[in-house]
Amino acid sequence: MRNTLFKGELGIHYPMHVMNEYSLKDFLAITEHASKVLGDFNLTTAWPNDNLEYRSLIVALSSFAVQTKLKLGTAITAPYLRNPLDAAAAFASVSEIMDGRDIYLGVGAGARPLLGTKIERSNPLNFVREFVSCLRILFSGGEVRRDEIPILASYFHLNADSYHLRFPIKGPIHLIYGAHPGTKAMQMAGELCDGVLIGTNMQTESIMEYILDGVERGRAHSSLQEPIQKFMIINSSISKDGGKARSYAKRYTSHFVAGMRDDILLRNGINPSELGPVRDAYKRGESPEIASELIPDDTISKVIITGTSKQCVERISSLFKFAEKHNYRQVLIGVPVGPNLVESIDIWSSDILPSIS
Repeated sequence: MRNTLFKGELGIHYPMHVMNEYSLKDFLAITEHASKVLGDFNLTTAWPNDNLEYRSLIVALSSFAVQTKLKLGTAITAPYLRNPLDAAAAFASVSEIMDGRDIYLGVGAGARPLLGTKIERSNPLNFVREFVSCLRILFSGGEVRRDEIPILASYFHLNADSYHLRFPIKGPIHLIYGAHPGTKAMQMAGELCDGVLIGTNMQTESIMEYILDGVERGRAHSSLQEPIQKFMIINSSISKDGGKARSYAKRYTSHFVAGMRDDILLRNGINPSELGPVRDAYKRGESPEIASELIPDDTISKVIITGTSKQCVERISSLFKFAEKHNYRQVLIGVPVGPNLVESIDIWSSDILPSIS
C-alpha cells in the first residue's frame, strides 16, 4: 500500500539525545522492524543526529550503512563539533560502505541550549556557510584554501595553506540545511545547499511557504542548477496513551523553546517568562531529561503534534498535503516520535498512513 496523498519518500528520524534510553543496537533492531512495517509506504531513509555527550553520529551511520539497506541522513550535523577535514573524511568513508545509496548530510548550528554552555558557538550563520562550502569543495575532489575558510581555520587551528581529501567519495552526498526561517539563513540555504530540512514545530503552512520562498530566492543567485530538495520533519509524539505521548514530548519541547526568541514564542501563544526555570537549567548544563520536568504542560501542544492517532491524524494529513503540493522529496516521522518507538512506528503503519492514503 503506497501513500497516494503524498508521492514522495518516507524517512524516520532518530534524535539520539532525546531517545537516550535506546542503545545503538536497539536502533538497528527498531529500523529492521520499521523497514518491514513501513516498507509499503516507501520508507527509504534513516536520520540519526549529532549532539555533544551522546552516541557517536559517525559510528551510528556506519552501523546503519552495514546493517540496513536504507539511505542515510543526518538531522542534523553540528559543525562546531566536527573539524571540517575530519567530517569530510568521515562521511566520504561512510559512502564507501553505502553501495551507492544516498547520504543526506543535514547541517545546522545545533541547539543553543544544549551546546551554548559547553562550547564556543559564535557567528553561527557564517560558521555553517564556511562548513558547507568547505565540504562541497572537498567532496568534489577539489582543494580548499585556508583563506577561503578563515572562521573554520581559526576555530579548528588549521594551519596549512590548503587541504584536500586523498581518496574519492563512492556515492552521492547531498548537503542539506536544517532551515531556520531567518532571511539570511534562507538565502544561504538556497545559494549553497542541495536541499532544506524544515521541521513543523510551531510552523504554520504560511510560515513554511515563507521559508520555501526565501530559499528559492537564494537559489536564483546560486551557481547550483539543480532544484532544491525539500524534506519535512513532522515533529510528533504519538502513542495509544495520549498522556504518555504528551509527557514524552517534554524532552524535545524543553530545549526547543529554551533557545527560541521571545517574539517568536509570544507569536505562538507561549509566555517567555514561564520558561525561566527551563532556560536556567540548560545554562547550568542540565540534560533534557532534567530540564523537561520544568516545562509548563500547556507549552507542549503549541510546539509538537501529540496524542493518539485519532487526535493527530487530521493535522498530519494536512502536512502531507502541503508536502505534496510543494513537491517535497521526503517526509520524516520526526522527533520526538513517541514514548515507545516500536509502538509509535506501528501506529504510523496501521492507523495514520492508511488513514491519509
